[in-house]
Amino acid sequence: MANQKVPLFSAQEERELRKQLSLLLCCSQASQSQDIINQLLHFYVPDKTKKEPSLTRFRYFSAALIEQLIILLQDEQFLKPSRWTDFFELLNYFPLSLENPIPHHLKETISSSANDNPFYQSDNFIPLQLSYLLAQLEDSDTAYSLLKQLKEDISITTSFFHLIYNLTLARLLILKNKRLDFTELWLKLIYKYYQEDGSETALHLILQWQKMIPWGKNASLKKKVLQTYSSDWKYNKTLLSAFILNELVTLENHLIKPEEKIRYVHILLSLPSSYMSFEQLQYLYFFAGNYYSGVEQNFPKSIRAYHHSTYYLHKSWLALQNLSQFLRENLSPEQMVQIMPYLEKKVISLANQINLQNSTYVDTLHKNYLLISDLYHQVEALSITDHLTGLKNRHYLHNNLYHTFQLAVRHKVPISFAILDIDHFKQVNDIYGHLAGDYVLQTLAELLLSFFRKSDVIIRYGGEEFLLVLFDIKKENMLKLMEEFRAKIENYEFIYQENKFHITISTGCVCNCFACLNDTALNSYIEKADKALYTAKEAGRNTVVCFTE
Repeated sequence: MANQKVPLFSAQEERELRKQLSLLLCCSQASQSQDIINQLLHFYVPDKTKKEPSLTRFRYFSAALIEQLIILLQDEQFLKPSRWTDFFELLNYFPLSLENPIPHHLKETISSSANDNPFYQSDNFIPLQLSYLLAQLEDSDTAYSLLKQLKEDISITTSFFHLIYNLTLARLLILKNKRLDFTELWLKLIYKYYQEDGSETALHLILQWQKMIPWGKNASLKKKVLQTYSSDWKYNKTLLSAFILNELVTLENHLIKPEEKIRYVHILLSLPSSYMSFEQLQYLYFFAGNYYSGVEQNFPKSIRAYHHSTYYLHKSWLALQNLSQFLRENLSPEQMVQIMPYLEKKVISLANQINLQNSTYVDTLHKNYLLISDLYHQVEALSITDHLTGLKNRHYLHNNLYHTFQLAVRHKVPISFAILDIDHFKQVNDIYGHLAGDYVLQTLAELLLSFFRKSDVIIRYGGEEFLLVLFDIKKENMLKLMEEFRAKIENYEFIYQENKFHITISTGCVCNCFACLNDTALNSYIEKADKALYTAKEAGRNTVVCFTE
């Protein structure tokens, strides 16, 4: 029975829920509202024992209630303007004190709402903040003892005090697994603040409600609830839309695609930063840094996002220090001892985030370094490689061979040069077309690579000319080798688009070169090989000629 799947509410039950919730929102008398709330809770706990239901049923029932409320509150007939949603923004700045005063842009709103009697000067404000913050840290015992002392005073004070008190109480009820009382409290709050301040405030409270629910393995219900908000509320760039999108962004990765999440992140980062806490901003920039690096492979954008994330991580540390100081100043030594494990948990969480961020940042730098290094080698290879034949080009000859030449000179290894030229190459282009000419050059390059040693350097010198640099070969062997290759080409049948033809090559060589340590010496040897090539052309082509003084 324990593993039995709890069924979703039927369509009829959802209609009945919506009907009862509609009656609740329209109800003008508090006594009648309690009767409606009792009927709603009957869906939750059908029997009269009021035994706490299972956690799974609690999640499904909460999702059904919240979803139907959102639908109703977004309906035009219930739409009312809100007077003080800025109070929800103020919660991001707790604890407020002389060292951490109320932000300037919120002072006017808060003063006017408090009828020129600032609530933050009340004796109850410090213990109220303490209880709220301790509940956030999950120290339910200390928070509840402080809250209990405030119960009588809260009922006769400002609406904002009443709101903070009940947000704290709701948090404590869920920590103590009093799910029935938790649900009843939220229904009362939605009713009260909808009547006093309209639908937007009620929608804000619903977001606070769903944030406190431990969705666990039923996190898809949370996504379903958040998606109930219309585009008008999600994308109107208000405080409420910031809260909605933040909740969507923090959904588990399997529930929301990175492309969808980064879209929400872009919207959030275009909003005033005061709409979000430092930890929320740190997460947004951290996710953006990962996305830009891993998905877009945009190194500069990734680094900028990580820099922003580091800034807000630092601000989070300062906020934690401010919180710790506030607690030390306003709690007894015994209470401070009790709260220390919860503070340590917060410290560890931030420390882990720092380690994760540093590790991710270094990984990103390393990955992008490897990418840049790979691109550099590709560019370098392209700059020294002939794109048509794949052979080295003249840049390689002048920029990359000198260390090889120096090694050859040091060990007294002779160097030989040969320039090879295709005879009457223009006729190939004229008869068969330039693509046929490209085919001949590519095929000749392949034949050169397969015929000569891997230690020999073969360069496309220009047009139909190829330069060969051969190491440690005697003159007679050099001439014999070049003659064998000449004969091989003369007998090789080129086939291009069913056209069969032969070509011949002329070759000029210069052998036993030793002092090849600078451009002047190198150019002189190449000139000598070129002169020998000219002699071979003059002698009737299809021959090998060695340069002689």
